[in-house]
Amino acid sequence: MRGGSDTSAAVTPFTVQATATTINGIAVPAGVYMDAAFIKAASITSAQIGSVNADTITAGAISADRISGGTIDASQINIEGVTSGIDLKSSASGARMEIKADSIKVYDSSGNIRIKLGNL
Repeated sequence: MRGGSDTSAAVTPFTVQATATTINGIAVPAGVYMDAAFIKAASITSAQIGSVNADTITAGAISADRISGGTIDASQINIEGVTSGIDLKSSASGARMEIKADSIKVYDSSGNIRIKLGNL
């Protein structure tokens, strides 16, 4: 079977895996599997997903041990319940601003403190 105007080699859309096996280093239990699918709309109660590649993700809440990204764009960010304090830096060295739970420091391009607020 091929999808739409796809002219590549045909694939088997459904596979019955009668016994547990390992595929690409991942344990796969026995069951019925789809190779690939185009789904117009889906409602999924629970999912186990190895990785996600998405243009947009909309969520009521995201729970994660770590979030890594280049930019966070938000109208407001609340950091609450941090027991070990806050430690934000605009850069590791040079001109930067550092915000900690008890102080704010602003450094020039040579790394010299120019402004210090809070715990002096």
